[in-house]
Amino acid sequence: MLSDDTPCSPMKKLKILGEKTQNVKPSLESSNLQSIKENISNNREKEAPESEDTIEHLLEDAPGKYVIFPINHDDMWKMYKHLVDNFWSVTEKIQDLDKLALNYEEKQFMKFFTSIFASPKSSGLVNENFAEEFCKIIQVTEAKFFYGHQLFVQNIHSEMYNKLLLHFMEEQEREKNFKIVENFDAVINKRNWIEKWKTASFGEQLVASSCLHGLMFCSLDLVHNWLAIKTRSILSHELIDIFERMILDQEIQRNFSCLMISHLRHKPSKENMIEMINQAAKLEFDFLMNGIKCDLIGIEANEIIQLIDKKTKELKVMMFSWFYEKNNAITDANENKKPVNEERENNVSKENHHKLVFDEDF
Repeated sequence: MLSDDTPCSPMKKLKILGEKTQNVKPSLESSNLQSIKENISNNREKEAPESEDTIEHLLEDAPGKYVIFPINHDDMWKMYKHLVDNFWSVTEKIQDLDKLALNYEEKQFMKFFTSIFASPKSSGLVNENFAEEFCKIIQVTEAKFFYGHQLFVQNIHSEMYNKLLLHFMEEQEREKNFKIVENFDAVINKRNWIEKWKTASFGEQLVASSCLHGLMFCSLDLVHNWLAIKTRSILSHELIDIFERMILDQEIQRNFSCLMISHLRHKPSKENMIEMINQAAKLEFDFLMNGIKCDLIGIEANEIIQLIDKKTKELKVMMFSWFYEKNNAITDANENKKPVNEERENNVSKENHHKLVFDEDF
């Protein structure tokens, strides 16, 4: 046999190479080759562009997203204008708080209440929540306007909580109180729930945002009602008016999140949405009982349950509105809302506060 170094004709070389090739063992089994082919095929399918049906309309890049007129989404624009119309700001008149003549326990309650929402770890509750991300990823002009203004409103709320905190506590006591409230289990659980949904799907984030603004600020309603009853002898107090503005801001933000859900092509399942609402309701009950210590101002568990039940049903009406009248329930809720000052007269009585007729069958 010829060695590798022995010269030979081109034809013989081809014959030798052919014989060597026949003796080479295949490096891959046929089953492995089939598996590779399937993987390549699957990867190509994944890399294929998404169809229009799988992309959320709200997230699609729009060439004219920086052009305002003509308005393309009248329902969103109306709600944006409604939020703007409720504009208010923090003034120096709040130093007037001494007129409330709060006793020791009532002052302790206000310290807990303001410390929780003014705490450095309150991000996710008052600000830096879902609105910031929505403002970045949503491409619809009218929605961008709403969320941009919502961020501005949330900064005003944050300023308000901090202003109240300055009135009730000196700096040293504030730092001490921050450490106390930040370690309440009820406060931690609430923050963790919000943080958990920040990494969820877009639809689930909208549902979580609805729960945040629709259920997780029930403390505003409780404080407002308590102050309204306490100050009957006073014709008006600016703090009551401010709380009314804050409550209305939260309601508009809740309604807008529900409106955005109604625009989704792929909504989370109804069962998942109800489960998220129920989770938020339980967390808020625990927060009101064990976080801000409502018992210090004489508010009992039964009253808290009634308020959360009412807010939960309101939220479900808004969130599932597309099942019967598309967006009408949401836009009507905003357009028919009474002016804040007019509504205050009816809010002194707890029985008359935000009455709602609803269908319990969801």
